[in-house]
Amino acid sequence: MALVALVGAWQFGLMPAAISERLATSAAEFQLGDVRGVDINDANYAVLERLAFWQAAVDMAQKRPWLGIGFGNYALAYPDYALINWTTPLGHAHNYYLNLLAETGALGLLAYLVVWLYILWDNLRLLRRLPWPWRGVALGLLGAWAALSVHHLVDKLYVNNIYVHLGAMLGVQQLLGEEVVSD
Repeated sequence: MALVALVGAWQFGLMPAAISERLATSAAEFQLGDVRGVDINDANYAVLERLAFWQAAVDMAQKRPWLGIGFGNYALAYPDYALINWTTPLGHAHNYYLNLLAETGALGLLAYLVVWLYILWDNLRLLRRLPWPWRGVALGLLGAWAALSVHHLVDKLYVNNIYVHLGAMLGVQQLLGEEVVSD
């Protein structure tokens, strides 16, 4: 819903000019395709670098579409798929979904998405059934899951101790489910 509002505000000129201009230039830069032939400059370097990592991930996935190159092997395989101007592997594809597709193939990405869909379904079920203030906790969890899912489009957030936080969030969601059962 937020994405629809954002796009609508952008299309109808309701957004500040500076933000509209940035979105327009970003949209032009994010056209999918081969970035090897694009002229690099200071204005587009960061976007092209990210697109180059994405392109390498897609190339890896095309080479081994079902099972991928092996979980955790993006950086090891990257030199074989690197584009000419981006030879240094930075550890991951800067898009967790493409990274999973490259490393675990279509089957691994599908399994990951099924888990996320279950978490979302469970959370939405809780939102409909819980009384306040527990519904607010479920809404906060939904916001955190959504933020992580959207962030996966541009980077990998599974770093440091985030697994502890994710485990705590899953635990709270499970406890909220038990609250529904006890009512």
